[in-house]
Amino acid sequence: MEALDTLLFAGIANSLATLELKEISPNQIQSVESPDDLFSQLLNEEAQVGVCPMTILPLQLPEGLVVTALSARYQPGFTLLISKEASDDSKLLNIKEGATVGCSSALQMAQLMDFRKDIHSRLTTSWLEGFEQLKEGQLDAVLVPSYAVPNEYKNTNQTFQFNPREFIPPCGHGLVGYITKAENKELRRRLKEAHKAESVEVNNLERKFRELVPESLHPQVGVYCYIDANDFYHGNAVRISDGNVQYAQFSSGTTGGFSDELWKRLF
Repeated sequence: MEALDTLLFAGIANSLATLELKEISPNQIQSVESPDDLFSQLLNEEAQVGVCPMTILPLQLPEGLVVTALSARYQPGFTLLISKEASDDSKLLNIKEGATVGCSSALQMAQLMDFRKDIHSRLTTSWLEGFEQLKEGQLDAVLVPSYAVPNEYKNTNQTFQFNPREFIPPCGHGLVGYITKAENKELRRRLKEAHKAESVEVNNLERKFRELVPESLHPQVGVYCYIDANDFYHGNAVRISDGNVQYAQFSSGTTGGFSDELWKRLF
């Protein structure tokens, strides 16, 4: 990828751990707080490439911007990090009875309670805040993205990794999009070398599903799609409705009408 390191990248901070362009060092990436800040830098030519988790990328980009490349999918879903004092291998999820767990969304809280009614969940502004509270002893456990599990927790009994088909993440979880100006055809050509074509179909299925969901309900809905070894498509979706958790599943040999059928089964 010749001379790619001469470009200025702007990125959402939490996406940088999954950045696939190894030629780019972190000090060449200017962090921004929101997609709107990202778009502004790109449109004003303060940066040439935007890096954004697909979970928070709007369905419609500002005029003149396009998603040029997608990353590979990095360990979608969530993992519980558990304090030594709260770890209990005899219990479901490896956590003691009555534990207090940090969650960064109402959807996480509802699904966690669906697994274990005795667990107390506490809403945090982000998983990073929850992780700090865990280290300070304010929480017994915290839910973090599976791709962000710290090294000191790996290969210990202080974790429980959820299957994303059972504890369903938001749309696009584990995927990162690279955004550029549409008119910059040379840059778009170069970034295609970082593009993972195998991510496109599942990303399209999940975003089409998200398009069907009223925007006001987006925080209450999750979806995870994948392709098996026989090239069959599978989708799992979840929603919070009147305080209850509802699930839907659909499988098909084709993408035609896939997202619509999954949506119908959930709603």
